[in-house]
Amino acid sequence: DRYPGDTPEKRIEEALWGSGQATLEFDGERRERAQRTLQAKVTRSPCADEPSVAIITRTKDRSILLERAARSVARQTYQNVRWVIVNDGGDPEPVRTVLEGSLVDPGRVIFLSHPESLGMEAASNAGIRASASNLIVIHDDDDSWEPDFLEQSVSFLNRHKSLYDGVVCHSIHIEEVISGTTVLECGRRPFNNWLQNVHIAEMAAGNVFPPISFLFRRTLWERLGGFDETLPVLGDWDFNLRFLMEADIGVLPLPLAKYHHRSDEGEDTGGSYANSDSGRENPHVAFSAILRNRYLRRAAREPGFATLAGLMGQAYGLGDLRSRLQTAPINLSDGASEVETGKLKTRCAALERELDRRWVLLQMTVTEIIRTRGLSVEAGDLIRQISGLADQYIQSTVIQSPPDFDEMAYRMENPDIARAIAEGRFKTAFDHFTKFGRHQGRQRPHVEHVDEQRISADD
Repeated sequence: DRYPGDTPEKRIEEALWGSGQATLEFDGERRERAQRTLQAKVTRSPCADEPSVAIITRTKDRSILLERAARSVARQTYQNVRWVIVNDGGDPEPVRTVLEGSLVDPGRVIFLSHPESLGMEAASNAGIRASASNLIVIHDDDDSWEPDFLEQSVSFLNRHKSLYDGVVCHSIHIEEVISGTTVLECGRRPFNNWLQNVHIAEMAAGNVFPPISFLFRRTLWERLGGFDETLPVLGDWDFNLRFLMEADIGVLPLPLAKYHHRSDEGEDTGGSYANSDSGRENPHVAFSAILRNRYLRRAAREPGFATLAGLMGQAYGLGDLRSRLQTAPINLSDGASEVETGKLKTRCAALERELDRRWVLLQMTVTEIIRTRGLSVEAGDLIRQISGLADQYIQSTVIQSPPDFDEMAYRMENPDIARAIAEGRFKTAFDHFTKFGRHQGRQRPHVEHVDEQRISADD
């Protein structure tokens, strides 16, 4: 050590021959990682006029997800970054292990550790204050990016310096579960691909983008006084609202951010790995009202907030009206009795959740079978093969009607099945009822008078 506070990373950075110094400082995988980092610097070092970016990651006892976040940062093609990791009250050793094993340049990593949790927004502010950069982005420990997220976003802000002080990209919503130390993806869908512009009025109704997709200028964070540390949740929504009162946010219509959400079905999805909006008592619901009320009270003291408070009131009114319409009774077009839309939607949502649950469990089961049997096949391929066999069975096997099953009554009660039989998709009504109808909740019509001896003989 040349002086107090000297580190291997500093000696490597200041050496005339960095790769040789890395050989003296480290061994094994750490040596190789340091040399790969040095090589990456040579192949693409940041230009002097490139804006610097501070990537802020808050974490607490979620090392499995933090490893993915580290890969997301390491894969970025834009290099002028500082990755600030704020361990907010969790065990710091697993975090250090992840950082030491990552491919992120150690010279670009800043690690902060709080003995006790200060909360998400306080952790964000602490990470930002510990860094010096032109631009800022919050990279939650459970989310991820496409490799060119920063490059595309920085380029957008460079092109539109006079128009925008922030930019958001489109996002992909990824549903996943955690089983042991494995993160299993259950499905993905576009999250906000309808977004073309960011309006204050639209943001007043609700947040329209996740933090992982938002790159903004440090000057705005300073002007706004940072994130509101009194909010345990929805601090990003509050910050976005105040941001839009000062400046505009542009939209990059590319799906470069991945917004991950844990399903409730995983073995280890609860606890520290749960999303902040999960669970029966969702804090987002309560603090949505608290935050709106704060803006209304603030508007009474500060005229500048009157417009925003009014917009939030209108947005709430529209949302309340929408929810009331969804629960209003309607008449079905085919003349059937009145059905309460709310109850019908609740039932459909429950069925969808059950289907999602079964699909997740099927994937987990097939994955475990493949792992224990040592099979060289992907879970999705095996599921498709099983599904194909099931389709062949359904198409090739015809189940004849028993004497007590009323074929005509089933067709009359289910016109869609009558059409399917006429089109040749099913041979008999009982064939459909056995394979699908009873699972769909359709009623089994019985013949009122039938020869009991004949039933026994046919059975």
